[in-house]
Amino acid sequence: MSFSSRRSLQALLFAAVLPTPFYAQSVTATVTGTVHDPSGALIQNASVTVTDLGTNTSQTVTANKDGEYTVVNLAPSSYQIEVDAAGFQHYKQRGITLNVSQNARIDVGLLPGAASSVVTVEADANAIDTTDVTISSVVTGSEIRNLPLNSRNPYSLIALTPGFAGSVGNNYNSVGYSINGTRQGYTDVLVDGIPGGFPTVNGNSGVGVFPSVDAINQFRVLGQNYPAEFGRSLGGILNTAFKSGTNRFHGTLFEFARNSALDANDYFSNRNKRALPTFQRNQFGGVLNGPILRDKLFFLVSAELLRASQATQTTASVPTLLQRQGDFSQTFTSAGALVQIYDPFTTRSNGSGGYVRTPFAGNVIPKARQSRVAQT
Repeated sequence: MSFSSRRSLQALLFAAVLPTPFYAQSVTATVTGTVHDPSGALIQNASVTVTDLGTNTSQTVTANKDGEYTVVNLAPSSYQIEVDAAGFQHYKQRGITLNVSQNARIDVGLLPGAASSVVTVEADANAIDTTDVTISSVVTGSEIRNLPLNSRNPYSLIALTPGFAGSVGNNYNSVGYSINGTRQGYTDVLVDGIPGGFPTVNGNSGVGVFPSVDAINQFRVLGQNYPAEFGRSLGGILNTAFKSGTNRFHGTLFEFARNSALDANDYFSNRNKRALPTFQRNQFGGVLNGPILRDKLFFLVSAELLRASQATQTTASVPTLLQRQGDFSQTFTSAGALVQIYDPFTTRSNGSGGYVRTPFAGNVIPKARQSRVAQT
């Protein structure tokens, strides 16, 4: 019986999330659309403002001569959009949720009237992306935190996405899966736009970053036709985005425990009076995020620790006293046949395209032919 213990520490420290988010392009969302009047005529030079409701940061753009506007580099979050144009009522739409790498289309219809009049709409963005041919699936933060996860590995939820095949382990380089029939290992993992994997010697990629579940906002699995900005992969992209700080403090503390003292033994072990092997696992930590300077500077701190110990049992064979002296005259197979030992230095052709060797006399390796290292 041997006893092994494993301790690992994962700590993630993120700070200084500025008003104009410096997120990698690969995790940010885009809002695009047109501004028109009730007759469908396009309105040019309309002012479009998109505001993050969590941080109160905003971006303002002007619609072009064709009434089209585009707002880029939006962190995954909840938003509102406001539109103003001369001779039209003020337009406000709330309840807009943007996901990782989403291209949302929001067309705005303005009503004639004074700018002091406000038209408020409660509606989400168009769920059908008409500007991007990427085949992808999103796993939201609520799914990540509420669904059962053995050892709290967030990558296990890749199995929720269509086209998944393979396995997701809990250790370094133990994530091997494919998307839509591609080869396993030809995928890439991005964490806030930064590669979380590493290239291996045979050209595949592995995973070396396992973020804490409570620190993840959401992730998107890109299966096919993703843009050229996503390199390093032929088989799919797992695009993970962390939470960001907001104007309100949020935090969680957690501990998940497993202990063999609380587990039931199996039938055959009970019958043979064998105790359940020792197993203990404690995963604990917490997440805290909030403002440093309201509307300007935010932080996110996440820490997770894993402590596990497990008893293992191994049965193996060791050389007998005669075998350690080079004597294999008493070494037999399970059928009772002698295991013949041959002299490797007598290898020669048998004349028929094969090779033969001469057996050691008495099935004993001479002392002079034995390794001095083995004799010690």
